[in-house]
Amino acid sequence: MFNNQLNQTFGDYAQGNSPLNTNSVNSNGTTLTGVQFEGLQFAKIERCPRTATGFAELRMELGCDFWENENHHLGLNVQVAHQQAQT
Repeated sequence: MFNNQLNQTFGDYAQGNSPLNTNSVNSNGTTLTGVQFEGLQFAKIERCPRTATGFAELRMELGCDFWENENHHLGLNVQVAHQQAQT
């Protein structure tokens, strides 16, 4: 598939547009359908601009390997996550 056959933006895909389907012709002259693309039909993407940015959660990960050799290791991993407030 060539670049000019693709959608220009994700917004094109979200509005229901799809890239061109890939077809090929075999030695007998029969057209074979390759990959068929379908655009989104029920996408929910807001068109209004966002004025604030943020992140969903703050994460911290700590880990340590206590024993290592060529084929194995033994370690401990602790992960903590804090959900940020919704605005």
